[in-house]
Amino acid sequence: MMQSPPLRTESPIEWRRAAPHRAPGDVGPTADARRVLARFVAVPADRLPSRSVVRAALEAALGADGLAALAAGFADPAALSRGRRRLAAAIPRGPRTRWPDVTELVQRGNTLDADVHDAFFNIFRGEDHDALRHVLTIVDAALALRADLEETETTLGDAALARIGRGIEDSFALATGVRPATLALPPGREGLTDDPDHAARRWLRGHHVFLVITQGLVVALDDLAATMRREGGDPGTQARALAAFAALIDLSSDTMSLTGDFAAHIYDGVIRVAMAPPFMPEGFSGVFSSDHRHLVRRLREERPMFEALRHGLPGAHADAVASMIRLYDNHKQVCSRFIGVDQGSLLMNAASDETAVDQLEKFKRSRLRSLGVAPPKT
Repeated sequence: MMQSPPLRTESPIEWRRAAPHRAPGDVGPTADARRVLARFVAVPADRLPSRSVVRAALEAALGADGLAALAAGFADPAALSRGRRRLAAAIPRGPRTRWPDVTELVQRGNTLDADVHDAFFNIFRGEDHDALRHVLTIVDAALALRADLEETETTLGDAALARIGRGIEDSFALATGVRPATLALPPGREGLTDDPDHAARRWLRGHHVFLVITQGLVVALDDLAATMRREGGDPGTQARALAAFAALIDLSSDTMSLTGDFAAHIYDGVIRVAMAPPFMPEGFSGVFSSDHRHLVRRLREERPMFEALRHGLPGAHADAVASMIRLYDNHKQVCSRFIGVDQGSLLMNAASDETAVDQLEKFKRSRLRSLGVAPPKT
């Protein structure tokens, strides 16, 4: 049998066993993080329940005052944990669903397989009780953010961390129609984590928070579309709906900064290794999240609406465009810090001359076109 190539020697992680061409079981630089963290269960983005359905389900499960108590619990970590347990207990236990085997998924060799993405990021898609499950996912993101900040240091200041919390709060409000209390967060311990285990957990938790905010963007976009299509729509209501959508774009940018807030050598020696063969199919990338792809598809579908907004509400539309530009420019800065400006991403073919930053610029231009603008070539 042909011997597999040796693992990269610069990685600070020692694996328990050598990996063949396709790793047996869940091994690799981030496998321990997946074992330590609870599975992050989420509803598929194309099945997000309506606000009225969520409200009815919560009232039936928690009682008339249960939603208000859950929302108030955001200000008190102990109360939020109690609310989480109560909400989880309200979801009936069904047949135990088989957790996808990472090796089996990788052996399919399909980079675009959403199940591969979810398996890497420790995400599981719940297939029942969507209304309660969706709210539980948002609460889990709030608890994941708290756990990350309690565990290790960050270079982000308290204001940036509060904005990430605001993204989770906004997602809760969009899902339920009830504004939660400000999420209580531990003060960030200033510093850049140099611990590969902590970094791996932050990488996964950050993507969990990002999932929740992405789904919040889907709901905000649907709200905006409904507002625009309502006969005799009020421009003020439309502007507020567009502002809510733009605000979540900005808040997702802060989440991206926290997700990659660790020493650059850890990305190169741990995270990047974990997302490449033999542990993941060639070309694997976080952009293959089914939530992200659903949002991108919805943006393309609503391009005529954004073109109308560009003419009807130019100021509010310009703010949304500026938010999208900031998001992708921040992504480029994070990428440049990790791999430089002249290296390709895992997403691209090894023979390509295009850099990861070039690819992100392409993504940005595509998103701007979906928002109804034709960005100038650079």
